[in-house]
Amino acid sequence: PAEGLFMVKPHLQLLDEKSAAVVWMTKRPATGFVEWSQDNGASWKTAWDEKDGLRDAGSRVHVATLRGFKPSMPVVYRACSQETPHVFAYKTFFKGDVEKIESKLAPLVPADGTVSFAMFNDVHCNHAIYSTLLDNVKKPVNFTVFAGDIMNSTDSEACVVHNLLAPLAY
Repeated sequence: PAEGLFMVKPHLQLLDEKSAAVVWMTKRPATGFVEWSQDNGASWKTAWDEKDGLRDAGSRVHVATLRGFKPSMPVVYRACSQETPHVFAYKTFFKGDVEKIESKLAPLVPADGTVSFAMFNDVHCNHAIYSTLLDNVKKPVNFTVFAGDIMNSTDSEACVVHNLLAPLAY
């Protein structure tokens, strides 16, 4: 998103049958947590961006792991961040409102038992090719695998964001 606190939209990594890590980036240091539901928003659980058991309040890269969901049901989730311009040992200062981006995780175990995935390799920073390749993939895709040579180099954070994270964070 061009405006607001989010730099890279929330996307899922490290999926297994019992957990999923929601990952996103903010433009400035911030808090991070995910609210999630499997009952169409009637009740919400919270997963925090934590490091060594402590809630992270000053990062730009956020990872909150959803645990305990039913893999046969969809999950609605909202990645949430609020800017933290100053973090001290005993006091954290917050700025602005909590910003949220909502998304949905399809059931990891589809009713018919089939799984579909897309695998990319030899993209070499040509991120415009993703849309062309995805047009040829049967829908829906349960997950995506990056097999290698996605980027020519990882010279900077901006390179990784532009060529890998942002194009497929949907």
